[in-house]
Amino acid sequence: MSLFRYLTLVASGSLAVVSGAGCWALVGTVDVNGDGLLVSEAPENHFAPVDQTTAERPFLFWLNADQDDLDFYESWPIDRPDFADDEPGSLRDMEDIARLMISSSAGAQDLATDSKLVVHWVDSEGGGAIRLWQSADPNCSRRYLEETSAGQMQLSAPFSKSLGVASAADGPVEIPLDLWSAEQRQAGQICLLFEGVSQGTGSVRLALKSAGGEAIVAQPVHLSLRPAKSFYERVAVAWPDDIEAPWTYWEQPPEPDLHWQPEEMGEPFIRPWYETTDTIVWVHGWIPQDDENYRRTMVFSFETMWKRLWHQGFRGRVIHFRWPAIKRHEALGLHISEYRAFKSAPQLLSFVDSLPQENRIHVTTHSLGGVLLMEALKLGLDVNAALFQVSAVPAESFDQSEALVIPNMANILPRDAEHMTHAGYLSETSTSIYNAYNPADFTWFGWNAAQRFEKRIAGFGRRYGHNSRAREGEHLQLYRFGFKQRAVLDPHEGMASAVPSTSQALGGEGRVRGVVAESFNLHEPPYRFDTDHVAMWRWNPQKVLPYSNLILDVFDIPYNDAGLAGHLQ
Repeated sequence: MSLFRYLTLVASGSLAVVSGAGCWALVGTVDVNGDGLLVSEAPENHFAPVDQTTAERPFLFWLNADQDDLDFYESWPIDRPDFADDEPGSLRDMEDIARLMISSSAGAQDLATDSKLVVHWVDSEGGGAIRLWQSADPNCSRRYLEETSAGQMQLSAPFSKSLGVASAADGPVEIPLDLWSAEQRQAGQICLLFEGVSQGTGSVRLALKSAGGEAIVAQPVHLSLRPAKSFYERVAVAWPDDIEAPWTYWEQPPEPDLHWQPEEMGEPFIRPWYETTDTIVWVHGWIPQDDENYRRTMVFSFETMWKRLWHQGFRGRVIHFRWPAIKRHEALGLHISEYRAFKSAPQLLSFVDSLPQENRIHVTTHSLGGVLLMEALKLGLDVNAALFQVSAVPAESFDQSEALVIPNMANILPRDAEHMTHAGYLSETSTSIYNAYNPADFTWFGWNAAQRFEKRIAGFGRRYGHNSRAREGEHLQLYRFGFKQRAVLDPHEGMASAVPSTSQALGGEGRVRGVVAESFNLHEPPYRFDTDHVAMWRWNPQKVLPYSNLILDVFDIPYNDAGLAGHLQ
């Protein structure tokens, strides 16, 4: 008698196969609500909701279109995207992979040994395709994202071997059920991982196949696959071509006329159906601005951090705020970038003010972007919280305690507003400020050297200096070949180009109080960033999971706890 005798609709809404041997009702489950759990069915009042997709609310995921084939960072330019490879490229590649759990209301141990699970991609709009792997974890947990050892197991045979690509064009994937042990089939749970291979919206339909034929045995799992950049928003501030560095002007430098504009980069932002009212605005640090290097840095840093927050359950909007930094060879461009950061701050304030007032707005920045965020806070930026990540901005700007003064910097200039010093620059704000710092970060060696030796030098023949005999308000002056060129009246020019910090950078200082609510030492457990300034995105996701959680903790956003979402499947 044929195994597939007839179909009947079971009460759960799944389709079942009934034979003389037993009844199988398969349910395909993805983490559609982002809570880290795969819940196919649950009794009333269960602590976690059921993951159920619909055509209107599909599981949204991105194409695996970067190139994660290195131990750190990623390859650039991308000459072979990850979706072109049958095997995952690295531990970093794990964050471009999602889970598909297939569960049964009755064990599948009685199925014929030659039975196969068939995965169809149907109802396609615009193509679409997924590549499948057997999960190394029979519990369908997120350990491959959370633990290095679990990720390495997924990268080893037989789990690294592709089971095939399901697409409307090339047909389904047939997977032998004997890949799973008798015990796993007895438990009625099969665990797969998948990546997005091509863009499209469609449904995954599951079937069982034996010598007697094939039958659909589950409701569809609705998926929508699209480019990663369509998931987050981008805005940019451009610097006018006719505005030069301030030290080039004989008279007072003109104020740049700046405006923020949407930045598509070839992929417009498409609001996900699940978006919450939490919004994170991310201000980058000191990065190159030529198109090729900017795109590379965007993928390596911000886009990576967005993925890591997404995997931890963040379903609000993330917005990348681009400002016109200049980064040339080594340290060239540091001080002009600091000046531009000051001048770009009103545009950050303007952009945040344009966001829906009912949203919970959070702003974070990395490294030199701290100058921009500090200035925006001084101008009145009022958000839920501001997180400074290893920020290259003077700690004394937030707390003018004498305890923060570095002895060999103490007598360079008086620490008062008349001399445009940094001490107490941000003395009050309504926003809660948090400081993620690393005293061992190698960046502070260069930053401190720049404060002591590079500031006040403004190119060939030009130098800033302090003249105690000058008129009140004009003590800081710009000289050309030893002769006065003009007084420095703009505090932004003074602090960026001429006046060194007498304290450590905020990102290297844990003793700062003042307007800082709390500081977190990234050199200590559970972070252990060692001397790395960009460990949060350069290192593999398994190693920096606590840091992703820290960001969400600071912003009071619930996240998927590894002890619950990762293991209690």
